[in-house]
Order: sequence, then structure tokens, then C-alpha cells
Amino acid sequence: MALGRLPRIAVLASGRGSNFSAIAKAVSDHVLNAEIVLVASDRGDAAVLAKAQSMGLKTLVEKDQMRLAFVLRELQ
Repeated sequence: MALGRLPRIAVLASGRGSNFSAIAKAVSDHVLNAEIVLVASDRGDAAVLAKAQSMGLKTLVEKDQMRLAFVLRELQ
């Protein structure tokens, strides 16, 4: 990680996104010093995706674990 750069978080979810909401609130409230760079799900109908998009975050639907692993490595 580059000096002075916030830790980058990718959130993996498959439903409503209650954990994502808690993480996003912690980031917004400066309790968690990090940046959410991706919200990914294996379900295109997961409500968490709409939540993330409404916050201007990048989202991804990917069922293949190997492709998801590749995307996550590229985010580093």
C-alpha cells in the first residue's frame, strides 16, 4: 500500500447488505479509515448492489469464483 493511501476494501455480499451498510457507515463516519472500492455479489438481484450504486460505488455481479479472485487481485 502506498504511503498515505487509505486501505481499500472490497465487500462481498449476496443479500440485503446489512454488513455492507455497517461498513459504509463506519467509513462515512470516519470510524473506519478506509475506502470501499467495490461491492460484489454472486446474485444480480441482491439488494446490496442497489445500495452501493446509490452511494456511487462500483458494483460487480460475478458467479465464477476464479474470475472474482482475478478482479480482486487487480484492485490491489
